[in-house]
Amino acid sequence: FHGVTAMRIGEQAERGAAISVEVNGTDLPGFAGESLAALMLAAGITHFRTSRGGTPRAPFCNMGTCGECYVRVDGRQRRACLVPAAEGMKVCTDD
Repeated sequence: FHGVTAMRIGEQAERGAAISVEVNGTDLPGFAGESLAALMLAAGITHFRTSRGGTPRAPFCNMGTCGECYVRVDGRQRRACLVPAAEGMKVCTDD
């Protein structure tokens, strides 16, 4: 929309404790309670899985209905947008 600016949460917003989550062998910073999808997107990860046709996929709806953000969390397949980040999690994408 022309003339509309994005609204962002300012510094006054309360966040969870600073944590570290391992994604594909790399420790990424984040905040406890934010979704894994948010943590991964903030770190610049845009390839969560690969479709049957071979195209990279990433979160689409960010509310758990589309299934585009499946990753392995501590060995279990989960939707990254529905999993709250926690210290020490190990996440694997399929790339």
